[in-house]
Amino acid sequence: MGNVGSAERITALAMNNALSHATLISGPAGVGKYEFWEKLSQKLLCTDILLPPDTVKVNILYQEGITTDTDLVSSTFDQSHRKKKKTKSNTIGIDDIESFTKHLFDTTDSQYKIVIIKNIERMTIEASNTFLKILEEPPAKTLFFLTTSQEADILPTVFSRVQKEYFYALSDDQIEKEISESTDENTKKWLVKMAKGRREVLKKMMENEKYFEQKKEEWSFFENFSKKLMSEKMKWAEEISKKSTDEIVSILDIITEVYQYILQNALYNTASNISSIHSFIALTTQSKKDIVANGNKRLILESLVLHWSV
Repeated sequence: MGNVGSAERITALAMNNALSHATLISGPAGVGKYEFWEKLSQKLLCTDILLPPDTVKVNILYQEGITTDTDLVSSTFDQSHRKKKKTKSNTIGIDDIESFTKHLFDTTDSQYKIVIIKNIERMTIEASNTFLKILEEPPAKTLFFLTTSQEADILPTVFSRVQKEYFYALSDDQIEKEISESTDENTKKWLVKMAKGRREVLKKMMENEKYFEQKKEEWSFFENFSKKLMSEKMKWAEEISKKSTDEIVSILDIITEVYQYILQNALYNTASNISSIHSFIALTTQSKKDIVANGNKRLILESLVLHWSV
C-alpha cells in the first residue's frame, strides 16, 4: 500500500550497505519522506534515540522573529551564524552547509554519519555548488538522506549526483481507511479532501483539532475567494504582502492545494473551465517563484488577484 515498496527497497539497500552515499526521495509534501529517513537513520545506527549523535538533521532553520527555541530541535546543527545575521529566510545558504558538514570528516566509532536534509531545493545556487563539491568527494562513512517536493528547483548538477527514489500520495480510498470509523461523515469528507493523499498531513489533522479547524477555515476561504468584490480582493493582497516571504509562500501553497482539488473535480464536469483553472494554478506557482526571488510582493499578489476569477 502507498510507498511500502519504495521504503522496503531503500531499507534493504541500506541494511546491505549498498545504498548510494546520497539518496533523494522526491514526492508531494506531507507523504512521509523526512519521517522515513529519520526512522532509517535510527535503524542503521542501532538506536531508539530521536537525535542520535551521528545524525545531523536539517529541517526547520532558525529565522529571526519567526521560529522559537522549541522549533530548533528539528535542525541539529549550530545555527549561531543565522542568529548573528538575524536572518528571516528558511533558505539553506553556504554558512549552513559549512556548519552542518564541518564535523563529517572527524573520526567516529559508528558505522555511519548521516545527514538528513529536508527540501534541498531550499539551497541557494552558491550553497548548491558548495554541496556539490561534498557530493563529488564525500566524507568516509557518510550518508546524505535528502528530500524534495520541487525537483525542478534543484541545481541540475546536484540532481544528477544523487540516487532518486519516489514516494507518492495515497488514493482517497487509502486515506479514508486511515480515519477512525467513529469519525462523522462531514469531518471525514474534509479530512480526505485536505489530506490530498498525504498520510503525515492526515495524521497531524487527526491529532491536532486546532490545526484541522485552521486548515478547514483556510480552505473554505480560498474556495470562495473568487466570489468576493475586487476591492475586497485587493485589500487582501495588500494585507498579505506585509507578511514574510515564507508566510506568503505557505499561503500560496494552500491556494495551489485548493485549486488542484477544484481541478480534480472539474475533470468530471464538462461545464467546468478546466483551462482557466490550469492557468490560475500556473500563475500561482509563478507568483511564488517571483516572491522567493525578491519581487515586489504587493504587485505580484495584486496581479494574481486580478486573474482570480475561477
